[in-house]
Amino acid sequence: MDAGTVIDEYSEIVDLAAGSVVHSYFRNINTSGFALGGYSCVVKAEYGGLVRTLAFGGFRVVEPPIKIDSNSR
Repeated sequence: MDAGTVIDEYSEIVDLAAGSVVHSYFRNINTSGFALGGYSCVVKAEYGGLVRTLAFGGFRVVEPPIKIDSNSR
């Protein structure tokens, strides 16, 4: 969101015919390699050559409130 760069994307073809079974998709996002800042998840649909945004949500990667450092001796 801050830079507008696509970090990851996933495409899937699904049948969304009227009256058909609801298609649910869940995906965990491992943010451990992400830089601090704002990000967004966008769900888009393509039909008849047109692309439309169906849903989106934002999240922010922040510095952990507690840092633990240890040494083994």
